[in-house]
Amino acid sequence: MLKHLFNSAKGHYNRGLRLAGKGRMEEAISAYDESLKADDKLARAYDARGAAYLTLGRVLPAAQDLDRAIALDPKAASPYVNRSSLFIRQGNFERAIADLDQAIRLDPKDAAAYNNRGSTQNKLGRYAQAIADFDAALGLNPHYASAASNRGTVYNRLGQIERAIADYGLAIRIDPRHAPAYNNRGSAYNRLGEYEQAIEDLDIAIRLEPNFARAYDARSLAWRKLGDPYRALDDFERAVKLDPSLNQLRKRRFGVKRGGRHVPKRRRA
Repeated sequence: MLKHLFNSAKGHYNRGLRLAGKGRMEEAISAYDESLKADDKLARAYDARGAAYLTLGRVLPAAQDLDRAIALDPKAASPYVNRSSLFIRQGNFERAIADLDQAIRLDPKDAAAYNNRGSTQNKLGRYAQAIADFDAALGLNPHYASAASNRGTVYNRLGQIERAIADYGLAIRIDPRHAPAYNNRGSAYNRLGEYEQAIEDLDIAIRLEPNFARAYDARSLAWRKLGDPYRALDDFERAVKLDPSLNQLRKRRFGVKRGGRHVPKRRRA
């Protein structure tokens, strides 16, 4: 009987993993629910369900599940990595670092833990530590596109634009569908004044992720620098529609609010 319950729990858990891998988070959560009905002490099911909740932005149930996973199996690294993502989302960077330190102590070969810690160090302005963590992540997994792109972002912040572009290029070679790397490289080309190259990358980022607000904003800047205020304004409006916080840049980019006399009017066909 106990063996049957365990196999049932494991079967539902594996089904949840497959569904989550396809982005079907609600169905994955239902599968994890069934797994935990069969075995309410299956730590990895709490961990996986917590990660799925976090992907959907449900912070409270995510926190509860990840805490439960750690309580049941404090020697597993994965729940600490997933809980660090929750803390990062909340802006609690020091607690995120503490969780990631613990994850790395438990599993020194966990590339995701190094990548997440590097991203957190970057947010705290600890750039040397961030680069060291991304180096470690790529040493463990040379095909880790996010780690390459994230390291490029640190170099970009340090003003080492050529090194940043090289890392974004590495991320793209690893994963040609990695939209953030195209966006980041496009933004770096903007900083170098290479606006046509920037637009090429930003076009790809937007094709891959049509709701990528930052890519529209970066392309708007490139169009404006190339002397095309009409396309610049169109892209900026799309960016603001997707991320209203970008509206604070309007005066700096275009001088006045939409409808003011310095905003270009649409030319007649």
